[in-house]
Amino acid sequence: MDIVMVVLRLFHLFSSVIWAGFTFAMVLLVAPAFAPLGPEGGKMMLRISGTRNFQIVIPSAAGLSVLSGLLLYYRLFGPMAPLNTGAGLALTVGGAAGVLAFIEGLQISRTQNALREASNAAEKTKPSESQIAEMQKLQQKLGKLTATTAILMVIALTGMTLSEYFAI
Repeated sequence: MDIVMVVLRLFHLFSSVIWAGFTFAMVLLVAPAFAPLGPEGGKMMLRISGTRNFQIVIPSAAGLSVLSGLLLYYRLFGPMAPLNTGAGLALTVGGAAGVLAFIEGLQISRTQNALREASNAAEKTKPSESQIAEMQKLQQKLGKLTATTAILMVIALTGMTLSEYFAI
């Protein structure tokens, strides 16, 4: 038994569960519940994403998931996977989708920070039409980024799940 592979798989599995689970919960449960609340719902979403635990746990889980996944991939295939095998193709597509989801996550973080700054500025005085428009634009961008990340995670999870059905 290769203990390094076991440890990497455990890190990859648990960090992916945290990262993907939170993303799916936000997309499928939290955002739809807060959307009807309008600006107040947006404030609640910003409050959730602004907590210290959120800002540490989710990026750490995402980074650990990607790092452990890349190390697993390298240990299995070296620098280049055999794309003419089912497992190689499934893990390559799944891994690429996971890396893209991580990159989208970085964009989500930047957009959340911009929205938080705009919201804080608007709270100090009555928000102008341009401030309201900017916040709405940022909220729409955030929704699209989060949905794209969730789709990429579905692809990543599917690729990794299907790879188990092919011989490596």
